[in-house]
Amino acid sequence: RFVVAFLTPEYIEKIAAADSKDYCYYEFKYAIDQRPDGIVPVVAAEEAKDVSSWKGLLKPYMKHLYIDLSCPVAELNTEKVKVLAGRLKAAREDLDASGDVGETSASGSSGAGPSKTRGAIDTQLIKAVDGLTQEEMEDLAEQDLPEVAFKKLQNPHLALSVDEQIECLTGCIAVGATRAKQAKGKDLLMFIGNTGAGKSTMVNFLHGCEMESFKPNPAVMQSAIRVKDGSRRRELRGAKIGHGKQSMTFIPGIGSDENFTYLDCPGFLDNRGAEINIANTVNIKQAIYAAKSVRVVVLINYKSLEADRGRGFRDLAQILQDLFGSAAQLEEHAASIAL
Repeated sequence: RFVVAFLTPEYIEKIAAADSKDYCYYEFKYAIDQRPDGIVPVVAAEEAKDVSSWKGLLKPYMKHLYIDLSCPVAELNTEKVKVLAGRLKAAREDLDASGDVGETSASGSSGAGPSKTRGAIDTQLIKAVDGLTQEEMEDLAEQDLPEVAFKKLQNPHLALSVDEQIECLTGCIAVGATRAKQAKGKDLLMFIGNTGAGKSTMVNFLHGCEMESFKPNPAVMQSAIRVKDGSRRRELRGAKIGHGKQSMTFIPGIGSDENFTYLDCPGFLDNRGAEINIANTVNIKQAIYAAKSVRVVVLINYKSLEADRGRGFRDLAQILQDLFGSAAQLEEHAASIAL
């Protein structure tokens, strides 16, 4: 079962506006919510070929190759419609044969049909959560993060079956592998520490952002640090500063400037669930292996040295030892570590 979406600039704008009272938006959202085997984007106007204009619910389909049916109305004849029908029929046959769906080529060859992956995700799951903005969730959907991982993000305490755990784990690792390519051949500056230690803040400070102190909650005396409005350097993508208990870094973020290539790691001892935490351990190592060299910066919240008899420090020391493989390896590479 496929949904065929004929895209024009006007239709794309209506989807991006996300007005629930607009029928175009309503019908597209309803179609996705029915969990079809695939969404088939059909470009019906030349201007709609610019996939960067595909926003909102359409954004996850930017990476999928569309069917090009753009032409003047006078040229839209029976033969062109038959070509479209043939491609859809080929996709249907491939689905019946394999139980999965591939992609449709933009040039017109049928390929294996439209991708099934994104059409199966409940749009209610691609919403902002503590630590991740709506835009970041949409980016993860675009990178083919599986639905079960979105469920885990929405509810970190959700109990998963063994198959779901494996799907969540492998899906997060696949996204991490794609991001790790940004570190290939680079001299990496890696920041690790527990959630709230200030890793993302330090990355943005070194990046040259102008920082300021503020109070996230006026009722509480404790202040926090953020990038100042009007800063000449914007907050580095992949190193968004959080002010809550949840790490703002879900999958290791990699960003570069003229001085460094930064690896901003998710907070150790984070509480998004074992599957995601295990995946991020793998993802960190993937980035390390891809890099030319790595210097490790370990950040520790001073108060954690006093709390619970320094348990936070001991936990971090154990994580460092596991990361390097052994205490001997950690000692051997001590010159590459800044505390």
